[in-house]
Amino acid sequence: CEMLFNYADVRTQEFFIDGANPTREIIANLYHVLRRVCERGGVEMPISEIAELVPTAKNEMAVGTALYLLERAGFIARDYRPGSRTYTTTLVEPVKDFADLAIDYDRLEKKRERDLAKLHRIISYADHPGCRHEFILRYFGDDEAAPSCSVCDNCLARVDTTARALTEEEVVIVQKALSCVARVNGRFGRGRIAQTLVGSRSKDVLDAGLDRLSTYGLLKEQGEDYVWALLNALIKAGCIEVDTGQYPTLSLTPLGRDVMLRKQSVALTMPVPAAAQKRPTVAKPRRSSRRGDETVGDYDTKVFEALRAWRREKAARMGVPAFVVFPDRTLEELARVKPKTEAELLEVRGIGPAKARQFGRETLAVIRQSAA
Repeated sequence: CEMLFNYADVRTQEFFIDGANPTREIIANLYHVLRRVCERGGVEMPISEIAELVPTAKNEMAVGTALYLLERAGFIARDYRPGSRTYTTTLVEPVKDFADLAIDYDRLEKKRERDLAKLHRIISYADHPGCRHEFILRYFGDDEAAPSCSVCDNCLARVDTTARALTEEEVVIVQKALSCVARVNGRFGRGRIAQTLVGSRSKDVLDAGLDRLSTYGLLKEQGEDYVWALLNALIKAGCIEVDTGQYPTLSLTPLGRDVMLRKQSVALTMPVPAAAQKRPTVAKPRRSSRRGDETVGDYDTKVFEALRAWRREKAARMGVPAFVVFPDRTLEELARVKPKTEAELLEVRGIGPAKARQFGRETLAVIRQSAA
């Protein structure tokens, strides 16, 4: 069997849980609104309009549930109007103060907690790295369930013969993905990390400041589907850990950190690049810098090697992969353009103000010394 799960659906379920279990605050605010608008008799209003009058009520469904609770408790009466598809709401005499409403708020809160616990249990099942069959059996009390069913996606992944050693190019891609996971430091899940790696300009990414990370857009050429599959492969390989709390955020395992720093290697089932799934297209010439020079391999190899040596030492001191300082493509362009000032440095593709501030002075010094 194959597990299909989209974490975005959790938001929908949370909406329904909040809607079915209104808080004491929402019920109180609703009752005060009804006492005001129904002071002179019944009011014909749809739930959407009533919800707009209730402070803190962001969930229209919760207002509808609160109306039902007040009606069931005998504090309001609601008569359906067939022609208008709305209800006429009136207060039941004698009108009571909110403190006198006999509603069991503790019971409502406990029900909400139970509903959320069930949802989080489902999320745990989706993110469970072990046998799904065993998970279900143990949930229903079978403590002697076998640790493997050999048919679920997780069990099949453990015996996946497609996992293999990585090429040098794939190792760099894996390093980039793991570096992004390390930088978000357990604050985000797969979706947001994948968006960051492909350079998404979505509001969520920008509001969280993820576009300012050094790993932002590093896997743009691979595409979001590829990055999602790669993250899943790294999770199954034990390089990334999924938090089992309320939100399935990602963080590096000790193995993942060692793989990122090239202290260990790992076999993976690498996703198929999107380019390999499409028909070949005519390649466009790549520009080496913002000034428009063509990349034809005519960079100064002496300068390039000097920059690589400096980058290797710099990355080692910082404890990060070398590409975090500058990728090879940027080094090639630096070796071609050989900027002499910070203004010229900023003309090179891949170097923005932040990189220039952090590495600019040393980069210019290396170029100056090696080009002499």
